[in-house]
Amino acid sequence: MRLEVIGARHGATAAEPDGQSSQRRPGNCIAQTAEPVTDVAAVLGPFFLAYHEAGAEEEFQVFKDYGQALSYMETPEVDEGAYRLFDSAGRRAVLGTQKWDVIVRDWSEPKPDEMQSALSEFLRRKGYEPPDTDADIRTFAGNVAPILEELEKHHTPRLIRAIRHAADRLLNRDGGSV
Repeated sequence: MRLEVIGARHGATAAEPDGQSSQRRPGNCIAQTAEPVTDVAAVLGPFFLAYHEAGAEEEFQVFKDYGQALSYMETPEVDEGAYRLFDSAGRRAVLGTQKWDVIVRDWSEPKPDEMQSALSEFLRRKGYEPPDTDADIRTFAGNVAPILEELEKHHTPRLIRAIRHAADRLLNRDGGSV
């Protein structure tokens, strides 16, 4: 049985009914190619969110927990396969939607090369030399996270950062629902 790990706005945890599938187009769904794992305790941060808009380069953001990352995603774009979410071990989230919420249905087995090569390519495009790629994937992730935080700080307008910070504080104070 696959698990619905978390709802972006409601923090729900519940089992997915058998036979229910997401509305993604063929070819964009990791569930078609990934071996799922259901040990949620094994999923560790930081979390790396990749967004690929048609006609643009893939962009990355870093989050301390994946609930924060889910709150930044839009359901139509999740259904189109525009996002990839990785934990620090290179596991990729099997994303889905439930009404207006973005959820993690499961996590793949670790595939650190996919995450490491995508993050390294992104950092090079932004003018940064990627950390040691021969290092353990968790060490690599720990070294990349502060670089992405710095990029976010310098390249995101101050008002947007303030709104995100206020939303995160509100979510944490109210137990995850806005």
